Order: sequence, then structure tokens, then C-alpha cells
Amino acid sequence: MPWTDRDEIRLFFDDLGSGRPILLLHSFLCSREMWSYQAADLARSYRVVNADLRGHGDSGPAEAPFTLDDLVDDAVVVLDHLGIERAVWAGLSIGGMIALRAALIAPDRVDALIVADSSAERDPLLQRAKHRLL
Repeated sequence: MPWTDRDEIRLFFDDLGSGRPILLLHSFLCSREMWSYQAADLARSYRVVNADLRGHGDSGPAEAPFTLDDLVDDAVVVLDHLGIERAVWAGLSIGGMIALRAALIAPDRVDALIVADSSAERDPLLQRAKHRLL
């Protein structure tokens, strides 16, 4: 299983198929397994990068606080490792938040966005506290 490192965190991903690149970003407390069926189907026509976020799946633990910007940077490191300049960023929930953030801070890396069941708004205080506990 391929991986790359960023700031001493090992980031695992699948690299499937060929063609226009699509980066799949899973939801909170899930892993790239969430996209396994879609990744296999998409790989028939596209190059699919299906990545585990830090602290999720096979990727290294998140031992310090991190931001959405950090998660965008993690994804860019994976794309750089694979020699991919631009990709379609497809995300569900927090994956969608990462994709939206990428469009703001790294627009030259975003070919298109697919955002599902996500939000561009900041979570309410109680929700943020709950996420920190998780």
C-alpha cells in the first residue's frame, strides 16, 4: 500500500487507474475504505487517489491539533508524491470541507470540486468540542 510522509505523519493512499485525476476524501472517523466501491468503478476511466486523512485508517495518528489547512497540505503532499499537479477534489463531510478549503488556499491544484453532505460554515461551539473529544 503506497504512502508518503508529511511532518513525521505517514499518509496512506490508493492510486488506481489512469486518466484525469480524482482525489477522494472521506468523512470524519472513516477511512478510504468508505470509497472502495466508487474508487474501483471510477478507476475504469480516471486516475483515482483514495487517501486516508491523518488520524484515520492506516495513516499516522494525529497527536497534535491540526486545521483544515493542514489537511489540505497533507493532500497536496500526496498529490506531489504522485506527480499530480491538478485533480478533481471529491469529499464527503469533512472531506468536502477540505476540498472547499483547497479551492481557497490552493486553487491552482483544484481542477473541479465534488462536495457532498458538507458545509462551508464553522461548526457550532458544542460540535467543535465534541469533535475534539473524538
